[in-house]
Amino acid sequence: MAEITHIADYLSRNAKLHSDTQAFICDERTLTWQELDTLTCAVSQQLLQLVPSKSQQVIGLLLPNSWQFLVAYLAILRAGHIALPLDPGYKTLEITAVVEQIPPVLSITNQALAFEFPQGENLLLDSDFATELPKALLQPVHLPATKQIATLLFTSGTTGKPKATAYTHANYIWNISEISELWQWTQKDTLLLSLPLSHWHGLAMGIT
Repeated sequence: MAEITHIADYLSRNAKLHSDTQAFICDERTLTWQELDTLTCAVSQQLLQLVPSKSQQVIGLLLPNSWQFLVAYLAILRAGHIALPLDPGYKTLEITAVVEQIPPVLSITNQALAFEFPQGENLLLDSDFATELPKALLQPVHLPATKQIATLLFTSGTTGKPKATAYTHANYIWNISEISELWQWTQKDTLLLSLPLSHWHGLAMGIT
């Protein structure tokens, strides 16, 4: 098995080794590793069609904790772009401030939250997610893991104005590798996650 350097590598590996094992469980839907891999591939190709760029682009993500968030987040990373998670608890003015500071080329949300974005924002609704691969596959943006940015997350702003912080794939892989060894996590463990997936700990510990 090839060395795991990027977050999507975990998904590809587990889809091969544990295809029928449950990967994600929520009220609406349970996904096996293979189902998650298939959906993520389809949406990542959809994103590459919507964002035809050979360099990394920022894609906003405003969804509650859900399987749709998981698929969208992993699809952004698999496409090689940068996820900008937005907390559904944000007020409209807070969301506007973020997208004005770092304008995403596209934002993924649902019908209930679409109104939070400024008028004219380029949106992809989760109800419009692709479910099948196109006949001709597009190549993702690929950089070394230490240089490929996975997410832009905003600091809490407790000591000043919130600032965007970039985290690479290598940052995430290092964190989960060290924590898994420290806490002795194995493939038999199931993590109960109540943290927002739009926050660092939810992304790093809950998804990666």
